[in-house]
Amino acid sequence: MYKKFIDFWKNIFSIFRRERTQTKKAIQILRKVLKKQDPTPEEIRFLKGQSLDLVKIVGLMGLGVVSVAIPIALEKSLNRWGISIMPKDQDLDNTKIDKDA
Repeated sequence: MYKKFIDFWKNIFSIFRRERTQTKKAIQILRKVLKKQDPTPEEIRFLKGQSLDLVKIVGLMGLGVVSVAIPIALEKSLNRWGISIMPKDQDLDNTKIDKDA
């Protein structure tokens, strides 16, 4: 039981690190949009996916404040139907994002 708990939290922290990097990319794309530059369709898809992931993170954090057991139980229950409340790994297919955007 203890090992599963530790593994779960290692996974959570790994996801948060990944999401931090992907959120930085999403902010760069959003800057392009706000500057009325033309982002690629792939960048728009990435931005939408990352926005959904941020909503999931906020929800998970809210549940975690109430109880650590709730997000764990909810994730396990939803996994039976192929649904996850965990953020997805967004892929921009190695497209470089303009750092000046």
